[in-house]
This record gives sequence, C-alpha cells and structure tokens, in this order.
Amino acid sequence: TTPENESSSAVMTSDLITLETKFRENSVPVSTKNLEIIEKKYGLAVCTKALREALKQGHPEFRYVAGILTNWEAEGLPADRAGPPRSRH
Repeated sequence: TTPENESSSAVMTSDLITLETKFRENSVPVSTKNLEIIEKKYGLAVCTKALREALKQGHPEFRYVAGILTNWEAEGLPADRAGPPRSRH
C-alpha cells in the first residue's frame, strides 16, 4: 500500500489526539472522523476555543461546537483568531 492509498483517518496526528482528548475529558461524545474534519479545517487552537465556548454556554455537544466554528468562519475570522468574535456595538 502506498501512502496515497492509505485512509487519512488511519493516521492520527498529535493535534487530532489532543483534540479528541479534550472532547472526551469534557464528556463530549464525538467520532474521530468528525474531529478529523474540523481539526483539518480550523486547526487545534480554534477548535479548542470553540469547545471551551460551547462548554461555557452549557452545550457540551459536537454539533454546537461545529456550529460555533461555522459561525466564526462566516464572520470571516482568521484561522488563528484568539477567541470568539467581539461585539461590534
């Protein structure tokens, strides 16, 4: 088998393992595949911040975390954003 033929989910990066640990430590059920998708798209730091925000809001669910990430992305936030969007008031 060549590396091109191997499934990307077969190899877990250290960031993906870290992210999975953070979700599991907070009793947030999630599949490795879903974590892989968001980690590749947004990166460890942003995903971790979204998880913290979901927990702070009392919603320990992957769908809520994914929604936060989608909202942040729609607002044009850079991948290295330090936190949730600031109010524009």
